[in-house]
Amino acid sequence: MSELFTIFTDGTITIEQFPPVFDFNRDVARMREIVGGDIEFVMVEFRGKRTCMIVNETGAIQQPPLPINEAATAIYHTYPATRDGLTPEQAWFKYPLIHGNVALLYEVELN
Repeated sequence: MSELFTIFTDGTITIEQFPPVFDFNRDVARMREIVGGDIEFVMVEFRGKRTCMIVNETGAIQQPPLPINEAATAIYHTYPATRDGLTPEQAWFKYPLIHGNVALLYEVELN
C-alpha cells in the first residue's frame, strides 16, 4: 500500500493513502504546502526500504530557520549512521538536520 506520512516539527505524524506513482503535475503543489516552501527530494531508509522524503529546500538557512524536525532527522540519519557505525547521538552532530515539516512517500514510485 502506498502511503504519505506527514511528519510535523511538533512530533505529530499523519498517515494517508497515496497514489502508487508520484505525479509532478498533480503532487508538487501539495508537497510545497506541506513543507512550507520549495521542495528537495532526499533518499532515506524507512521500514527497511529506501524511499523518498520531501523536505524544505531552504528550511535550515531561512532567517529565522524553520524548527528542527527531530523525528524526520532520525529517519534521515538511519542509513548513513548504520553504514558508518554511529550511534544516533553521534549522527546528530555529523549529518545535516532536517528543518520544518516533511512529507515521506512510502512505496511510491517517482516518475
